[in-house]
Amino acid sequence: MNNTMNNNTNTTFVPTRDQLIDFISDGEKEIWGRRPRPIWSELSYEQLDQWGRELSAQLTRHRKEEAIRRRQLRKIRKAEHRMWVAKKRSYFTPTNFTISIVVNF
Repeated sequence: MNNTMNNNTNTTFVPTRDQLIDFISDGEKEIWGRRPRPIWSELSYEQLDQWGRELSAQLTRHRKEEAIRRRQLRKIRKAEHRMWVAKKRSYFTPTNFTISIVVNF
């Protein structure tokens, strides 16, 4: 096995300034529905990095909450669908269906 390949996989990712700005812009859009409009050139790399780290934690929480909401909505939609199907069946089949009802048609 080649040891140089293992050493290369342990490097730390350090985003560029532009990557941080893109991440912050996209993350704010995902959470709040709008992109931030600061004067990017006035923010230092350290400020952007701190904002990005905080936003990353917010995004994790937001995505987990969204997944829970989607699951709950799916359950509600399934329950509504089952109720609709049961109601639809009652339109065509009387609850006390007997042969005498068929004969009277």
